[in-house]
Amino acid sequence: HITQQDLTHTDNPLTTSECDGEQTLETTHRLGVTIGKFYPYHKGHDHLLRKAASGCDQLVVLVGDRPHDAVPANVRCDWIKQLHPTAVVLPCADDLPMDSEPWATRTLQLLASAGLGRPTIAFTGEAYGDAWAADMGCTHIQIEQVDRYVHFCLEYEQASDDAMSSP
Repeated sequence: HITQQDLTHTDNPLTTSECDGEQTLETTHRLGVTIGKFYPYHKGHDHLLRKAASGCDQLVVLVGDRPHDAVPANVRCDWIKQLHPTAVVLPCADDLPMDSEPWATRTLQLLASAGLGRPTIAFTGEAYGDAWAADMGCTHIQIEQVDRYVHFCLEYEQASDDAMSSP
C-alpha cells in the first residue's frame, strides 16, 4: 500500500495519476532548487548542495548577486560549478525584500527562463524555506543548518588535531 507520504518523500520518485478511475504510478523528474549568497562558499554550503543533489534528479543553485560584492556572483557560480558539475548554477539578482513571495516569484521566473520548469523540491539550511517552497507550490526539505554543520566540522577537525598531537 503506497501512501501520499511515500509518494512525496524525496527518496521516492513516484507520483500518482488518475487513468480511467484507476490509480497508476509514474516516474516524475524531481527538480530541486536552492538559493543563497554562497559568500563566502564554505563546508556548510558544500554539505547543503551535496545533500540536495542526492535528493533530486536535477539541482538548480541560485546565487545571490549584488553589484558591490567583493567576490562577484559569476565567480561564486564558477566555484560551485567546479565542485558540483551536475548542478545548474545561475546568478540571481539579490535586490528583493526578505519575504518569501517575491523570492518565489523570482525563482519561478528564472527557472522558466532557463527552460527548467517548476521545482518539486526546495532545499535550504534554514526555516525560511517552508514559506518559500509553499509560495512555489513545492515541498521544502531543510538540510541540517549550515552554521551548525560548519561548527561541528571545526570542532571535529580540532578534536582530531588534538588527538593526533597527544602522546
